[in-house]
Amino acid sequence: MDNINIKIKYTILIGGTLLTFGIIIFIAIFRIDLSTFDNYIKIVSAGVTITTLIYAALNVHMIQEHNQSQIALKKKEVSLLLVSQYNTPEMTTLSTLSAQLKKDVEKLEAKEVAEYLQKNKESRKAMVATMNFYEKLAISIDQDLADESLLKEFFRGIIQDTYNVLKAYIEYLRKERKNQKIFDRFEELAIKWK
Repeated sequence: MDNINIKIKYTILIGGTLLTFGIIIFIAIFRIDLSTFDNYIKIVSAGVTITTLIYAALNVHMIQEHNQSQIALKKKEVSLLLVSQYNTPEMTTLSTLSAQLKKDVEKLEAKEVAEYLQKNKESRKAMVATMNFYEKLAISIDQDLADESLLKEFFRGIIQDTYNVLKAYIEYLRKERKNQKIFDRFEELAIKWK
């Protein structure tokens, strides 16, 4: 792509130069009176100015494209970092505990899930840590810091499964603590990715 951009830049420079000389030749052929050297300078200056403006506009466009590609690359890096964090030994342990928790509470009512979590502190700790990770993931997407399509490809099923099992518990938790913000970003993401 850079080679194409360089070719385009040189094409514009050469084209602008040819345009300037073309104007001079046009004036000479049709004997337009340019009795002073100043008039030639004005015409050449106009041609150079037009060429410079076109070249500058093209540079701005190319810089913008480059910046956009750098932003996209940075989003992918953040996304891959999140995937890597999810696959750390600590997170794998937490995910395993959370998966077992989901199986244990799948058929329970929200209040029964709350009671189960009160009795099983390790499961609660794993569930909260996992849900907090999902919140971080959702915030990264919401703040446009990560590549949503890449993360969706990796996490969609996991997010959907977790949300479906814990939805009633999340609502219960919000009512108990009188805080509607508890795991709200996670919930928004799960709904969005349905």
